[in-house]
Amino acid sequence: MSTFDEIRRITNALAKDVSDFTGVKASLVVNVIQYARRLSRPTNPDVIEELVFIAQMGQRFGITSLFHVKLMFDAIRIKDTKLVRVEEYVKLICIFYSKNLDVKIDFVFSVYDFYHDHQISPNEMTALLKTAIVSSGEDDAVEQLKELIEMVLLEFDSDKDGLISLEEFSVIVSPQSSATEDWGKLG
Repeated sequence: MSTFDEIRRITNALAKDVSDFTGVKASLVVNVIQYARRLSRPTNPDVIEELVFIAQMGQRFGITSLFHVKLMFDAIRIKDTKLVRVEEYVKLICIFYSKNLDVKIDFVFSVYDFYHDHQISPNEMTALLKTAIVSSGEDDAVEQLKELIEMVLLEFDSDKDGLISLEEFSVIVSPQSSATEDWGKLG
């Protein structure tokens, strides 16, 4: 069993690391750590279960797409488990609160890069974009999805390798990007 001083030391060290990484005030990070520890298992206060994570994303942040919540979970989970470390959960929550756009972009890219190969492939784009297609039939939907991916690659794959790198993704989602302005006009 940890002593109070050990817990405080560990909490403060984690808060400093997460604060340095995200730019979120250390005092807020400490509050997130304390909250996250309340979500953990009584038998193992270092982890949070997948169902708790899913519920928190819906209740606290209004993220109700199970597909997207599971992608976030998979990006931070302990390999081959349905658990996340409290530290990773805290970092994720602080990324939400961060004003550092690069930190947010890096995280979103890691979520979309579910093969963890540092690029977004047409297969990953297919999984991400298939819910955006509304069509009258299966063949029509497949063709529309294929065309959408071709358009994305034509517009944003600057090195023409058939993949979206972190650098290319950053250009796509940056507020200064003409792509962001063009896509914003559609809504």
